[in-house]
Amino acid sequence: MAALVPPSTSAAIPARDPAGNAVDLWPRGTPGAEGVTVREQVVERNPEGPLRDRFAQHVTRPSLTLFAPKSAWNGITLLIVPGGGYVRVVIDKEGFEAADWFTARGFAAAVLRYRMAGDGWAAGADAPVHDALRAMRVLRKRMLPTGTVARRTGIMGFSAGGHLCARLITEPALDYSRYDHVDEASGMPDFAVL
Repeated sequence: MAALVPPSTSAAIPARDPAGNAVDLWPRGTPGAEGVTVREQVVERNPEGPLRDRFAQHVTRPSLTLFAPKSAWNGITLLIVPGGGYVRVVIDKEGFEAADWFTARGFAAAVLRYRMAGDGWAAGADAPVHDALRAMRVLRKRMLPTGTVARRTGIMGFSAGGHLCARLITEPALDYSRYDHVDEASGMPDFAVL
């Protein structure tokens, strides 16, 4: 596992991919942010490497990056939850690369960038789970890049993202206070891969 790169030595790259279709989970402001003083940052672990290897730390604007299927859509949307030990979100290796693999096989995909429990959120350790619940609801309510709504919506998590998915499916009482009409949709996936 790579150590955190101090901000002074990290590559300066934007927090959002300009080519990605990013959607804020909490468009009117992230709930429970009163005690949060961290600043969101994206760090390139190997700027000279042949592949991108970035992570986000101190996420303050949880988001989904949407990917349309590259072949005939199978009607399934997959929420991909990257790992990072609950101190970062691994964007490329466990996020965008997985989305590319699944979209080549007919899935629509969305990569979740979620909050870290240790960053001072009022929800504490439940903040990442709230983001995953909200992401499931957004995917169920939102018109996808396919132009329609999915028949089935699943979730897949890597490492800490797998733990987050397990909490989501086994602890249904971890819900948050209603934010808007999107919260009328179910936050439970139709299937899960941990």
